[in-house]
Amino acid sequence: MPNSPQKGNLEHFVHRATACPTENSSFRPSQCILISNFLEIIQLWFIFAFQLFIKINTLMIARTQELTARELEVLKLLSCGLNSKEISERLYISTNTVEYHRKQLLRKMEARNAAELIGKAYRMNILKVEE
Repeated sequence: MPNSPQKGNLEHFVHRATACPTENSSFRPSQCILISNFLEIIQLWFIFAFQLFIKINTLMIARTQELTARELEVLKLLSCGLNSKEISERLYISTNTVEYHRKQLLRKMEARNAAELIGKAYRMNILKVEE
């Protein structure tokens, strides 16, 4: 076969499975049906996983639209490495208020700590890398 995939890889296996039954096939017809059904299930699973990923991503984007302007300011200053006291001095608010905004950010972004919060903010393009 001039255009058949290389022996030993997944494409070769799929090609052999979908090309059968023939006299040269190493699969019986019943095996071909099972393989074909299995491949359909895998394909459906990937479609489902992709659709789920899109829905989760959409929900996360919608959630970030709930961030207040002050929460975004606190998030930007956290990403610069400032602690709550330094942020409070920079924004002229109390340390307790900064802590409140941090807790709200962690809750809304479903993060466990500041590092995870900042990482998610960059991945979701809430924060952008400055050149």
